[in-house]
Amino acid sequence: MKLVLKTDGLTGDNLKFVEALNLKFAELPDVITTADVQSTIKGMVKGLWNEKGEVTVDFEKLAGLYEKTFGDGEDSLQVILKKQGTIINELKELGKPGDSRVKSIRDQLKEFHEKNADKLQAFISGEAKNFGAIIDPGTKAMHGGIVIKAAVTMGVVTSSNGSIFTPGVEVMPGLVDLNRNRPFLEQYANTAGTSRARIVWTEKFNPQGQAGWLAEGGVKPLISFEWKEYESYAKKVAAKIKVSTEALQDVDWLAAEIETELQYQVDIAVDAGLLSGTGDGTSGATQLKGLTEYAPGYVLTNIVTTDANDYDAIRAAYTQPQSLNFLPSHVFINPIDAANMDLVKDDNGRPLVKEYRDSNNRIFRLQPVETNQIPVGSFLLGDMSRFKVRNYQPFAVYYGWVNDDFEKNLVTIIGERRLHDFVATNDLGAFVYDTFANVKTAITAP
Repeated sequence: MKLVLKTDGLTGDNLKFVEALNLKFAELPDVITTADVQSTIKGMVKGLWNEKGEVTVDFEKLAGLYEKTFGDGEDSLQVILKKQGTIINELKELGKPGDSRVKSIRDQLKEFHEKNADKLQAFISGEAKNFGAIIDPGTKAMHGGIVIKAAVTMGVVTSSNGSIFTPGVEVMPGLVDLNRNRPFLEQYANTAGTSRARIVWTEKFNPQGQAGWLAEGGVKPLISFEWKEYESYAKKVAAKIKVSTEALQDVDWLAAEIETELQYQVDIAVDAGLLSGTGDGTSGATQLKGLTEYAPGYVLTNIVTTDANDYDAIRAAYTQPQSLNFLPSHVFINPIDAANMDLVKDDNGRPLVKEYRDSNNRIFRLQPVETNQIPVGSFLLGDMSRFKVRNYQPFAVYYGWVNDDFEKNLVTIIGERRLHDFVATNDLGAFVYDTFANVKTAITAP
């Protein structure tokens, strides 16, 4: 609430003076500092004297104003200040050193009035011409003036009381995924779909005879061949996650992340199977047969060099499928081996990498693929069009209950795929899988 002085019975300059006081009171904030009080009081008395130092206020009526201001009446300033003090929160005030008594603004105003009543009376009666008896001319501070305790400096740590919600935060959706191997081999294979769980193909073998040049009336040479059927059965790879319905309801992104994780686990298992699975392709096999299981090792004996390096090993292995009428397209190597190969230097310290790679970064017409899923020290190369992958049932997700899961609010989520992979017997020569060390030993001159 604001202080308001009554103007009943006042006229002229006295009325103007009191109205000016009311305007000053209206401008006062609810909580003020000592400096504000001093400044306000100075402003209140400004205008009591003219430029010549002559008093311009009727002090007889001002004495009546004093009673209305500092008396015990219900309308007096002091009573209003007391009421005002009950509204304003009491602030701690430290008086003399060691004094821990808490003083409110109301108490400090009352104490100030009681200590300086005679001086105020002297001023009102005209005996004093200014407030010099109350205000120190040097420091401009009131004797026994009002002191309002300063608030503490606020900070996030000191003022939030350990809140985890302030300051406000932005919550990113979903999860930051793990940095793991990604499936790679299927994208390079001869991949297509199929609507059958069983695939049968027929291969020609054991050819006999050959065409020949004949004279007129000559007997044509007889040729023949045999054929044999092979088959592939779709293999299933799957994973499951069990989760509560409450978790699915309460965590917005959980269902999507579960499906993403299931697909990753299924696809990475497929990739591992395509590379190194041990299945034999029969109806009893439970996993795929990997390309490294299909591919033969290096067997040529008539390529010889000196000081063989890893590039030499790849060039020799590339020749093996070529000699069997295949055209290899890719070579898969570990990134560590690739780095060591690129750092090979000649006797003068110059890198030899440009001597072995063309403008498209190919190594002897082979597209290199660096992956840490090939063991360090090994490599795989071949004509990837001969490695066939047939997707029978693409990745799918199923939700369901197991035993008493329903009454426990548990859900089982399954992700699975079914697919074929195979290399025809007649195409096995299109690949080579071996170690650099074995091939370098085989091609190094004795």
